[in-house]
Amino acid sequence: MQDIAFYSFLLGAAANIVLLLILMVNSQKNKTALLLASALTISAIWNILLAINTKVAFINGVHYLPLEALRYSIWTLLIISLSAPTLTSALKHVASLCSLAILAISISIAIHLTFFEKTLFSFESGINNIIFLLIISIIIGIYSIESLYRSTSKQQRWSIKLLCLGIVGIFIYDLCIFSYLLLFHDVNLLIWSTRGIVSAISIPLIALAIARNPNWSLNIFVSRQVVTTSFTLFLCSIYLAALVFASIYVRSIAGDLADFFLALLIFASLIFLLLLLSSKSLRYQVSTFISKHFFKNKYDYRVEWLKLINTISNLDSSLSLQEKIIKVLADLAQTNGGILWSDNSNHDFAIDGQWNMGLDENVSFNHSHPIVQSLASGNIVIFDSNTNNEYTPPPTELNSLSKLWLAIPLIHEDKLNGFVVLEKTEYNEDLNWEDLDIFKTVGRQLGSYLMEHAHANALSEAKQFEAFHQTTTFIIHDLRNLISQQSLLVQNAAKHKNKPEFIDDMIETIANSVSTMQNLISNLHADSQPSTNNSCTLSTVLQECAHAFSNSACKINLLSQKENLLVKAKHEDLLIQIGHILRNAQQANSSEIYISTSVIDDLVEIVFDDNGDGMSQDFIDNKLFKPFYTTKGASGMGIGAYEVRKYAREIGGDGKVRSQVGKGTEFMISLPIVQA
Repeated sequence: MQDIAFYSFLLGAAANIVLLLILMVNSQKNKTALLLASALTISAIWNILLAINTKVAFINGVHYLPLEALRYSIWTLLIISLSAPTLTSALKHVASLCSLAILAISISIAIHLTFFEKTLFSFESGINNIIFLLIISIIIGIYSIESLYRSTSKQQRWSIKLLCLGIVGIFIYDLCIFSYLLLFHDVNLLIWSTRGIVSAISIPLIALAIARNPNWSLNIFVSRQVVTTSFTLFLCSIYLAALVFASIYVRSIAGDLADFFLALLIFASLIFLLLLLSSKSLRYQVSTFISKHFFKNKYDYRVEWLKLINTISNLDSSLSLQEKIIKVLADLAQTNGGILWSDNSNHDFAIDGQWNMGLDENVSFNHSHPIVQSLASGNIVIFDSNTNNEYTPPPTELNSLSKLWLAIPLIHEDKLNGFVVLEKTEYNEDLNWEDLDIFKTVGRQLGSYLMEHAHANALSEAKQFEAFHQTTTFIIHDLRNLISQQSLLVQNAAKHKNKPEFIDDMIETIANSVSTMQNLISNLHADSQPSTNNSCTLSTVLQECAHAFSNSACKINLLSQKENLLVKAKHEDLLIQIGHILRNAQQANSSEIYISTSVIDDLVEIVFDDNGDGMSQDFIDNKLFKPFYTTKGASGMGIGAYEVRKYAREIGGDGKVRSQVGKGTEFMISLPIVQA
């Protein structure tokens, strides 16, 4: 067993010395490298002394255990140094001082036992005290490693992972050994002998970590949440440690009633601890203490900005945008509620939202109000007189609110779009320059959100008017076509009024016009899209259009058609669209128009072939289907062809044109067939 221990510790010493030599040759001379070299040196000396002690027992526990404390302290200091620069000096000093204090106490106890063995406590109790301190030192080291790894960004963990694994392996192994030793005053010699091998195994991991970090310049971020959690756990640990010592004291003085009083003490202590942890005031004070003493800035701007974005963009929230804006500022200022005033169409500031408040909605401020004037200049207005800040008396309009704290302007492009008034709580303190700056900055960002929301509402309203105007334009266009038909009847009435055929044709034309106008008015009121549930006989529609538009100047020829072919279109709507095509052909000086149909799969294609002036390909591609573009001057509206194709596409078909200048035009529309 002695040989196993000897070679085990010798191997550990050799591994530490080799890595130490490599580090001394290749590493830069900085603080981290110096601490690492010191840790390797102490570990090498520790292994050598234990190896020699297995052959020649020249040191006992009281002199050996302080060396253990020195070894743990130096590794812990190395871990703490790697936390720079984001871990604050106060936090590093606390951990460093705890580790060094344990080392100093261990050495003091060893010296005391050596020279003053019987004056204070026995040799055995002194050894137990040192072992207990070693366990505390190991726990501090493990906690430091855990904090280092947890607070390092995911991109940087690769560079320190092996170092953490190597050191924490040594600490956990020793923790098990010393815990067993403290409890049972004995240790398995084989397990004790393998400590040198454990030390040697950790060296390659540490060496790889050095290779990954030649300069030991780690980008480590310690969030306020991590520090707050760690500090809270530290306070809880102190509390529980005090509870343990109190329990020991109660047991020593209570005699037979020790268990009874001990149970009461534990129950009362746990209840008190739970009350403290659930106290909002205590959490605020801890958070404030940490911000003041552990961080350079009061606010974690990255976290605050992410909270702002998450609150505003949360689609699952039941809050309106105005309420979200108030909540962002209330959470930032750690208050319970607020009210938002925004600039309205009446050129004053009216209440646009409230969160956890109950002010009368009719309270408003005009632009000349002193509060508004001050806010428009970008100032934070403070209403609380119990403060060292310069304050402004609350306006009379807000007399019903007893706890007013401050007003924050919402500015966009140097214009005051609104402001938020927050109530005061018992946690709020005097505002410093950092508070005022972040309130102004967040207020500007929220002001842009408020303005964007107003622009979105205005755009939505404008689109509604645009849709209404577009529908009205189409209807006016169709009414002008109907008026043209009625004008032809009036012109021919004097000449043909005595002909029964003319009278019959006139009555039929007027009836069709009335039906078409009623359909247009119905569509206007319903704001409806073309229905695909209607159907009509295509041949009947084409015959009516041919009869209505045929005249002496232009002859309309219906070629072979499939009888009783039903298409998915409303009779009156299809009449109007085909009328647009025929009228455009006539206005292009066509003398003849040929209408033919053909069935392709589940569509029927209607071709209108005229011999008019024709169009260039550039005009077809860039201008024909562009709404409100016309070549007819004041007599046209430029939406006929656009409306035809739009209608065909909406019911499942399409519209196309082929044309050559001087050779006429083919206008083709395809319509879905109603399957029998």
